[in-house]
Amino acid sequence: MKAESVARSFATYRERVVPPDASPIQVEECRRAFYAGAYFLLMNCLYNLGDEATSEEDGIAQLDTLKAECEAFAAHVGMPLPSPTPPSVPDVNYTTSDAAEVRPLLQHLGGEIGESLPEGWGFNLLLFQFGEGGSLFYISSAEKSDVIAIMREYINRNTQ
Repeated sequence: MKAESVARSFATYRERVVPPDASPIQVEECRRAFYAGAYFLLMNCLYNLGDEATSEEDGIAQLDTLKAECEAFAAHVGMPLPSPTPPSVPDVNYTTSDAAEVRPLLQHLGGEIGESLPEGWGFNLLLFQFGEGGSLFYISSAEKSDVIAIMREYINRNTQ
């Protein structure tokens, strides 16, 4: 699983916390503070939790303490805590039972596409073999019924 980038985390923070009419200077100062905080936390964890003297159990306990400190601050100032959205790798659907070679490729591509999309967007990717009787594979972030409806709409718009 890939960690969410600091840039993406800040984009979420800006959308949910920074007022839409904030001045460019205010946005830039927020961004600088956000990056400084992220860097501090990263280095704090790297140097103080990632050493050989710290057991995994103790490291997890210290991370829980840092999390609780951030949550207490957010509650004190009445700020909602932004949380990273874990990328989901949708189910792979295919028309043949032999998907051993294609499934990992679809999962990789689906994960990359899903992580790259803005909030509220979905995707559908079709892979197929050329020629009559070729296999068709797809991966999507949407329910099958929604994909069918979207494909019908696409076909209707492009065949009239």
